[in-house]
Amino acid sequence: LIGVSFFHFGIKPFTEKLFFLKILGLFVAYLVFVYFFPIPLYGTLVGGIAMLIVIIVSAKKLPSERSGAIYGLIGAVLFILAGLVIGTKGSRGPVLNVDIFHIGLAIANYCLALSILRLK
Repeated sequence: LIGVSFFHFGIKPFTEKLFFLKILGLFVAYLVFVYFFPIPLYGTLVGGIAMLIVIIVSAKKLPSERSGAIYGLIGAVLFILAGLVIGTKGSRGPVLNVDIFHIGLAIANYCLALSILRLK
């Protein structure tokens, strides 16, 4: 959903009907590739593509819409760091990595939401 939103704002605008058709298509693909024909890395692949779209659109919008683009870049970097660097297994001192992971994702989603609201 985040990748489709940023694609809409930065690469090619969709009509409302086409936007919801894209979301429905992604949801059906999710059901097929997670439950019926499982692909173990499907979530990682889709998340990576979405964050790549966010980074491309934010870099493209950086000169004209600075605050929205910066929030997009921060959100994408936090999202990637939470998944690849922190992870969900183990702990850092008394704090479980899964807790740090969820805090990182919450902040990343907040930044991505602010970015979507500020981009035109």
